[in-house]
Amino acid sequence: MAMTSEARISAKVVAAIPLIFAILLYRVNPDNINFILYDPEGIWILYYVVGSELLGLFIVWLLVKAVRL
Repeated sequence: MAMTSEARISAKVVAAIPLIFAILLYRVNPDNINFILYDPEGIWILYYVVGSELLGLFIVWLLVKAVRL
């Protein structure tokens, strides 16, 4: 039971890290966030981050699913 709880918390942490980082980055230098959101080259960074997040959450989901079996 502790493994599933640990994996759920890990999923929440994995999902929260980019959001927290983006907020901090926006407070320090908004031009960097504007580059990621609006520049044609910066949008690839956004795609990479979203893809990495989805992959990480998928792996955690597999871990939680494996523990319940």
